[in-house]
Amino acid sequence: MALKIFVTVLALALFSLTACTVVERGPVVRERPAPAYVSNIQVQIDNQQRRIDEGIASGSLTPSEANVVQDNLNWIRNRYARMRSDGLLTPAEERKLERMLRENSDMIYKRKHNFRRLY
Repeated sequence: MALKIFVTVLALALFSLTACTVVERGPVVRERPAPAYVSNIQVQIDNQQRRIDEGIASGSLTPSEANVVQDNLNWIRNRYARMRSDGLLTPAEERKLERMLRENSDMIYKRKHNFRRLY
């Protein structure tokens, strides 16, 4: 008789322990998968900012030229922040940002190396 009570109590204890474990876990939250590769968009943005600052300091960019390329870079920076706001930067978004950064980089170079400018 004591063995029967012991087995019953043990079974109830194991059942309640299992039930508590399931209840405590709660709903499963799935995270977005990490991109296959890390974007270097922020590195490019920082590099262009440095180039603009150097151009202003050296005088190779006039204030109006610096304003144009800085406005472009600020717009790209804001666009990047909006695209990342959902936690995922798709390959298509990354390609678009890289194209915009490449165009702005070319513009920075051309404006810094404008030999027709009168000094």
